[in-house]
Amino acid sequence: MNDKYYVFTGDMELSDARLVNVKTQDGALVFSDGGLFISPCLDSGAGDTVWDVAEIGFPPAQNGYFCFTAFASDRLSADVGGQQAPFEQILEEIAAGRKLSDMTSDITAVRFISPDTAPLHRIRGRYAWFIVEAFPENGGVIMLDSIRITYPFRSYMNALPEIIRRTDNGNLTSLLAMYRAVFDKLDRRIVDMGGELDIDLARGEALHRLVSWQGIPLSDFWGEDILRSVTRESAWLIRRKGTKAALSRLFELLLGEAPVIEENSGGDPFGFTVRVKYSLIPDGAHHRELLYLLGEFSPAGTSPRLRLDKDGGAPVLDGTTTLCDEEFDSGIILD
Repeated sequence: MNDKYYVFTGDMELSDARLVNVKTQDGALVFSDGGLFISPCLDSGAGDTVWDVAEIGFPPAQNGYFCFTAFASDRLSADVGGQQAPFEQILEEIAAGRKLSDMTSDITAVRFISPDTAPLHRIRGRYAWFIVEAFPENGGVIMLDSIRITYPFRSYMNALPEIIRRTDNGNLTSLLAMYRAVFDKLDRRIVDMGGELDIDLARGEALHRLVSWQGIPLSDFWGEDILRSVTRESAWLIRRKGTKAALSRLFELLLGEAPVIEENSGGDPFGFTVRVKYSLIPDGAHHRELLYLLGEFSPAGTSPRLRLDKDGGAPVLDGTTTLCDEEFDSGIILD
């Protein structure tokens, strides 16, 4: 495992990087048309460093592609046309379309198209930089969850007999570097799998998966704190599914306040009404999901209804009609 790395995410302070048509959202870097990310200088602290791997996390099935180009040098400037120029300026010109070969031989570079794992052993030098250029299609965006750069290079070649190491012209080293980049990432996923199954450590998709495995169909818009609370009590809730206690506790976990449950409502011996405060429901999506959960957790053969009350007890909505997001935002009340 590498213990030396740089990580870039949308949660970090990126003032030292150059961003064009790039914004941060929910911990990710979001690239719109013409998006460009030029990293700050990465310093390994040692000359002649052979850089290792770039791991780029991005959601699948995105419309478009991105280019990832990494550079390294033992100097912070290079001779361009007889004058010394800082590499930050050189990277700006490369991003603008000027060829690296026309500018300087003091820097090494590698380029990949939409990689999730990119071997970097062909770039050498104390300092490194990278450029991400995004090309989304149909007016969409390209999202990158994280960019992780590791160093120094470690090779599977060291595990081979010396006669093979001495006769390699670099092709086998490159092939093994690609294998190692993939398998090291897999090893880390296996090691981190325990965290994906731990309620306190799981995040995002892993946390949402834990909730769904318990048989409670919650959307991730409820927020991680609520998802954790429901997951912790999921065994109790599922064992008592179809009871007043389970329904009341589920709504309390979701809304932060226990509902009022009125039985035999409207003269229907099989009917009951669950009353919650209108102010506790953020929008129409949450309201629709509460209606669905009401049906899932109600006793079989009953006729449940959800009533939204204004603060003070005046009814806002009594029934099973859903409120859309616009109606929540505009304050329109349905009778």
